[in-house]
Amino acid sequence: MTSQGAHTIVKVMSISRADFARSLAVLDPGAVLDANGLAPARAAGISARIQFEELAQRTLGGVLSMPQARVTIAFEEPCARKREAFLARFAVAFQRGGG
Repeated sequence: MTSQGAHTIVKVMSISRADFARSLAVLDPGAVLDANGLAPARAAGISARIQFEELAQRTLGGVLSMPQARVTIAFEEPCARKREAFLARFAVAFQRGGG
């Protein structure tokens, strides 16, 4: 995860567009990913613009292929604690089981 500017977070995630849309609905049931991969979302009392951009798939060991996406979360909210609360909800909504 990197930061671009004071209120923008960029993540590279191993997730397909369909899985991203499902998890986005968990974060904010009213959020819809448009044809350009943009979705306004609201969680933890603040709004953000989320941009989903598919990247080339990643191949591990020449056998396993995984989807990759660049996800940019842009906030207009000046309060760092509120942005952190949104990102915590984002992390829970996009959490995957494993083990």
